[in-house]
Formats: sequence, structure tokens, C-alpha cells
Amino acid sequence: MMNKQLKSFLCAFKGIGYTILNESHLRFHIVAMAFVIAFGILFSLTAIEWAVLCLVFSLVMALELLKIAKDVSAGAVLISAIGSIFVACFIFIKPQKIIQVYNLFISNPVYIVLLLLAIVLSLLFIFKFHTKKANNKN
Repeated sequence: MMNKQLKSFLCAFKGIGYTILNESHLRFHIVAMAFVIAFGILFSLTAIEWAVLCLVFSLVMALELLKIAKDVSAGAVLISAIGSIFVACFIFIKPQKIIQVYNLFISNPVYIVLLLLAIVLSLLFIFKFHTKKANNKN
């Protein structure tokens, strides 16, 4: 019984790995999630805000994985992605915190360099990280 469940988990992780290697959209969502987490730390989010973000992250990722099963679910991914943008706006649009984070970046140029480096690496991950099989598909 346990062996069957272990195989199911391994298949699930294999599917996630396949999607990461072959779908730039999922890599985009992973990068967006990483940036949201980083800014969430800077904004000192509450437990409720983290919980909402985790729910949104998992929804977007799960729906992105459905694209492998059926391309028509791309609409579901789009709707969930738009919803996650609204959630992020409600959580992050706090003028005092935005000014505080802005001042942090302005007073520490190293943070600006690290942010730019993170953006460049993120773009490389999204658009250049794929298998040859995925490259032939495009």
C-alpha cells in the first residue's frame, strides 16, 4: 500500500519537473513567486497575508500544470494569474511600506545591483532554460 502511494508521489514530482523543464510559463510563475516572497519579507507581511499568497501561488501553479493535460485550461491559468495580481495589489499597495522599501534600496545601492542581477537571472531562467525536446516543440 505504501509503495503505491510513494510511486504516486514520485509520478507527481516527475510531472512537476517535466513542466518546469518544458514550459516557460511555469518558470515565469516561479520567478514571480520568488519576487513576491522577497518583497513580502521586506513588507513584513502578516500570517494572513502569507496564507493568502500561498493559496494564490498553489492555485496558479496547479492550473499551470493542467496545461500539459489540456491547452484549453490556459484560460483558467490566465484567470487565476489575474486574480493573483489583484491579491498582490491589495497586500502590497501600502504607501508607507513602499516608501520604506524605496528608501532601503536608495540608501543601499548593493540592493539595486542585487535586484537587477535577480531580474537578469530570472529572465534567463524563464526564456533560456529548457530541454532540447521543448525547443523542438517551439
